[in-house]
Amino acid sequence: MNTELLTVSQAATFLKLSERTVRRHIEGGSLRASKIGNRWRIRECDIDTFLKQTSNIEETSDLQIILAENAPVDEPL
Repeated sequence: MNTELLTVSQAATFLKLSERTVRRHIEGGSLRASKIGNRWRIRECDIDTFLKQTSNIEETSDLQIILAENAPVDEPL
């Protein structure tokens, strides 16, 4: 098992959130973390899961559909 553990500070920097907001997500259950001693540690894979769960685009293919729908249409002459 080769999973990197991040501190709350490192996770906050990565997510561009405050440490307080990261702690709220942990305490609210939307971001998985482990408490080691009195400090939270977050696995990188749990950050990836958090980002997928909070994304408004389900799959990469959804993004491709959105882009295709917004592409300019050739008008008949």
